[in-house]
Amino acid sequence: MKRTESRNLVIISGPSGVGKGTVISALLSRHTSLSLAISATTRAPRASETNGQQYYFLSKDTFKETVDQDGFLEWCEVHGNYYGTLKSEIQRLQDLGKTVILEIDTQGAEKIKASVPNCIFIFIEPPSMSELETRLKTRGTEDSESVARRIVGAKAEMEAKANYDHRVINSTVESAVQQIESILFFQEVPK
Repeated sequence: MKRTESRNLVIISGPSGVGKGTVISALLSRHTSLSLAISATTRAPRASETNGQQYYFLSKDTFKETVDQDGFLEWCEVHGNYYGTLKSEIQRLQDLGKTVILEIDTQGAEKIKASVPNCIFIFIEPPSMSELETRLKTRGTEDSESVARRIVGAKAEMEAKANYDHRVINSTVESAVQQIESILFFQEVPK
């Protein structure tokens, strides 16, 4: 595998509920030069998920073998399952001429920054913590205990925003997309 081309790798992080997925989907619909890398996981697929679309679903043995073979750009264990970014996935997309977006947590971003520091690192943040809490409650995907846990996690993740090259406030999807477009297409990309 060729070395990962950092100028074509965009890392997007932010707390749960900030709208990373929605913003990335809007970006992808507007720019065919961008592509989202599919992560690998050992967790079981949900009923609506298909291998190779939402995730690459791997057994724990296969995941560990891939770790041993240095096949991940980054990986971590979360709640007993492994998640990671396959180097082969990034290379596949770069070979297609794509600028690759990774939607990743701050822990994974730190690992990538240590090994591929010239990527473009973007942190999406909410307009306020109270707005983030409102978004988490109104999306209706978690119970109140889970929302409270995510708020605690969000506060910790917000502390990592200083480690990113760019910070984007997601007050509206359109404004966040425009800010990221400005970063990606109208500024000189680090070499």
